[in-house]
Amino acid sequence: TGVLQTIVTGGGQTAVIDDAEDLGLDAAIARYAREDLDLLVVEGFKAEPLPKIEVARRVLSTELLCLNDRNLVATVTDFDVSPDVPHFGPGDAPAIADFIAAATAR
Repeated sequence: TGVLQTIVTGGGQTAVIDDAEDLGLDAAIARYAREDLDLLVVEGFKAEPLPKIEVARRVLSTELLCLNDRNLVATVTDFDVSPDVPHFGPGDAPAIADFIAAATAR
C-alpha cells in the first residue's frame, strides 16, 4: 500500500495499524498488549494451546474447526453441536460474558 502505519483516533480511542511482517502470538502480545489487561481475546491462532470458544454460523459452515481440540471450552452457534462443552446461542451475550468471567476468575 505504500503506507507503513495508519493511526485512527477519535471518541477516546486510538487504533494503530502497522504494515509489518506477520507476527506470532507471543510477538504480537509483547509488541502491542498493555500491562494492565485483565483479559486478552485473540482470533486466528487455532494452533495455539489456548482456551478456545468457537463461534460458527450455519450460513458459513456447520463444521466446527476446533471440534477435536482439547482446548475447546465452549461453542457459540446458531445450530446444534455435539462437543461436550457449554454451548451458547449467538444472542446469549450475557451468558457468554458470565462464562468467560467465571473461567477467568479461577
